[in-house]
Amino acid sequence: MRGLSINVKGLGIAVVYGLLFFTLKQHTPLTLNLPIGLRLAAFMMAPPRQWPWLVLGEFSAASYWTLSAHFGHGFSWAWVAAATMLPVLGGLFPAALMKNTHGDVRFDVPLDTATYVGIALFAGVFSAGISTFCASIAGAGVHVQFDSPALPQMFTEFVTGACTANLIMPPLFTALRDFLASGYKQVREGDVTVYIGAASYIIVGSLLLKAIPISFLTIGRCGLFAPLLLITLFRGWRGTAAMMVVCCVALQLSERGDAKSDLLGVQNVATAAMAGILLVGSLITQHKQQSAAQQLQIESLASKLRRHSSRAEAQFRHSAGLVDRLHRAVDEADQRIRNAGDREAITQSWWSTMKTLRRDLRNLGDMFHPRLLEEKGLRAAIASGPLAHLLMNCNIEFDRRLDGRPSLLSQEMQMSLYRLSYEAACLLLKGGTPETIRLALRIGRVPQGPMYAALRITALAANEDTWRPSVSVLSTGLSLEDISLVAESFDGGVDCAKNGRRITALLFEGFGSDPLTAPQKSEAAPQFQLRSGPSNFAG
Repeated sequence: MRGLSINVKGLGIAVVYGLLFFTLKQHTPLTLNLPIGLRLAAFMMAPPRQWPWLVLGEFSAASYWTLSAHFGHGFSWAWVAAATMLPVLGGLFPAALMKNTHGDVRFDVPLDTATYVGIALFAGVFSAGISTFCASIAGAGVHVQFDSPALPQMFTEFVTGACTANLIMPPLFTALRDFLASGYKQVREGDVTVYIGAASYIIVGSLLLKAIPISFLTIGRCGLFAPLLLITLFRGWRGTAAMMVVCCVALQLSERGDAKSDLLGVQNVATAAMAGILLVGSLITQHKQQSAAQQLQIESLASKLRRHSSRAEAQFRHSAGLVDRLHRAVDEADQRIRNAGDREAITQSWWSTMKTLRRDLRNLGDMFHPRLLEEKGLRAAIASGPLAHLLMNCNIEFDRRLDGRPSLLSQEMQMSLYRLSYEAACLLLKGGTPETIRLALRIGRVPQGPMYAALRITALAANEDTWRPSVSVLSTGLSLEDISLVAESFDGGVDCAKNGRRITALLFEGFGSDPLTAPQKSEAAPQFQLRSGPSNFAG
């Protein structure tokens, strides 16, 4: 079954290539021999395992054309055999030489483009030699009947058309392949307008050239190629590939019987110019890619700086809250000592205060770095750590819904998730004491992207009457803004419901490792909506 599917695919390639080759051969002149360029493009872009199908497709198209010429106009059988079998070597041999010595061509690399230009010109001369040889054995009567030019002049026309087509078609099809693969996202709004304007200028100009005096014809034909350089400056080698074929077609449309030699001369100069412009386009594209990569690296470094600044700010506020609490405890102890009467009472008051300080410090340490987190992991730290003890002491039911494997996250992110859950619960308790605190945590991975964690803390009660007054709880004093800074340090965000009874946080892990290979947030990140309405995860 697999062999059958491969054969069907190969036959499809042969049929499509053969029909396209035959159509171009019927409708393009020798001075712009697009079938030769199509042949080179097909052999350069297709893997070698598909080359036999390309040969089959060209043999089919060429045999139909040569047999029609033989029976219709008396071309010799030697010409039929040569014109059917030999021309394919003009694309097969240069493509094989290119793949064996250099590999696949990347037109955004100037060295590859320079190598390709050399191969294209060699293939053009080689194909022109094969075509001239085939024409020499077509039969003397045929040359007289069709008033064919002498072989040297014919060779000149063949070389002009083949070299021009070889420079046009492979870059054009490569740009088309890139566009179909991912180019839709790269097209800017002004690109279509620029291309349409340039093409309209060229086509209208080529039609006007048929009416201008012969003395201005050469200058006018050279002017047809003016948009080529402009498009190259804006769009690199892809713009060059698109406009080269339009310029050359427009040049052919300007053909006049009284100045055919002038057309060949202009096209020869244009072909040499197009080779140089293609190299310039490759350099421009490479420069733009390097500039884009540098800009992406700058943005990545700026993002890292913002994350570190946010994280440092949040840590500073944590520390400031801790120091402030210690200052208040020390001031309280000092006041008790001043108010105490005898030494025994002072000692007892001091011992009680120090006991409270030790307990508070131990609890604060657990808030920052609970031992259960290192010993048992995030799931156990949430289920049995200080958050669970806090809610139990406040007589609040703790509903936990954890989806995913916290062990896949880094220790830093697990610590931040724990601190966010604790501080978010403390913020909710400032607005009143609910019957239940529900914690929902979902952990997963974005397809071809980073890990993420979606955390939601919700305060619930059966009705408004069952809410109790707020209670004083021990925390590090993080505000909603501080929690947002912690989430931003992981490229995430925080949202609080309008009624102040639900806090949602979304954190990502893995952004910014390498600006050239890391997935972009706009493409890789899941589009969670942090809003106060129903969510798309439990809770």
